[in-house]
Amino acid sequence: MTTSDPQFSKFAEAAGFTDMTEAQQAAFLQQAGEVVFESALARLVAGMDDAAIEELQEYLESVSEEDNVLEYLMATYPAFSDHVVEEAEALQAEGESTLS
Repeated sequence: MTTSDPQFSKFAEAAGFTDMTEAQQAAFLQQAGEVVFESALARLVAGMDDAAIEELQEYLESVSEEDNVLEYLMATYPAFSDHVVEEAEALQAEGESTLS
């Protein structure tokens, strides 16, 4: 779905996106990104053993603002990239089915 897609226009209008300020739009997109990230992370963890979970937890607890967590996760855990794509597609499909 692109911004020129009629489905996007329908979604944007239904979500109130077109009536939002730029700051509100950014916050909305940030929240959607967090939903995708958290869902993908949950799927990643579900497939890990205890040692791998502990290693990931240690990394996440040591992260600084300069660290790119998404880049690290995608490089370290190849399945994470697939999970992100699948969760983003699922969120998009859910939005589209809601508007149908």
